[in-house]
Amino acid sequence: MNPKLIQKNSGLGTLVLAGLLALAGCKTTTGSNTKSEFINHIKIEKGEASFNYVTTLAPNLEVNMEGQFPITKYGSVIFYNDAKGQMNIAMSAQFSLWDDLNLKEAKGLPNGSKFPMIVTGTMYTLQIDKNIWAYIQRDAAGTSTQALAGVALQLDGIDNNFPNMEISQSFWNGSVRYSTFTIYGPKKQNGIQVPGGIFFVGDTAQAIDAATGLTSNNIDRVETTITGPDSSVYNNPVALNKLMLQVKKSLALSGIILKD
Repeated sequence: MNPKLIQKNSGLGTLVLAGLLALAGCKTTTGSNTKSEFINHIKIEKGEASFNYVTTLAPNLEVNMEGQFPITKYGSVIFYNDAKGQMNIAMSAQFSLWDDLNLKEAKGLPNGSKFPMIVTGTMYTLQIDKNIWAYIQRDAAGTSTQALAGVALQLDGIDNNFPNMEISQSFWNGSVRYSTFTIYGPKKQNGIQVPGGIFFVGDTAQAIDAATGLTSNNIDRVETTITGPDSSVYNNPVALNKLMLQVKKSLALSGIILKD
């Protein structure tokens, strides 16, 4: 049986809305603090031949998804709820995945949106389901000072009512940025508008076990940035609040509800 991804009431969009609402108080297009309102925990483990990258979402997010998706024969991406009922997105693979000839060089995220600033080298990608892509920094071969691995999900709800921009939250330990979460807007390809989505990416060259939320551990700061063609419009609280209303309306039409 082929693995299936279950989305009840498009629940994953709750993450999108929560992340955007967290930005409503920003006075500029960048900001930083020591917690994330929607990422509760990040763990990156690196062995001699494999890695495991797990992002745990915050407990105030209602995300109804489950599924396991193979990355050819080298690993998988898994969506699951832990014992506390919190959603986890895990990417585990052998470093031999870096040599898979099925990987294609990626010019950007699935719809052509730009990568977040953590990406400095060449990324390669493999579509592992209709709306899911795995990404790796293949030229790093798992041994350089940066060896990125990530997962992108296309969400149909991030379409006409979402601006052409990227909202990213990066996690730092000292001077090292070890993970980034991005919400990216729709983009036209060959005259056709392709929905945006969300992107998780972490540096598998590091060993990180970082708790965020109301308390922090092994985390120096969380930095939020808004980039893209439409980003300059949303540079004050009034404009950001208007954006929140537009986004909330478009997501609600897709059955996406923010948990109280």
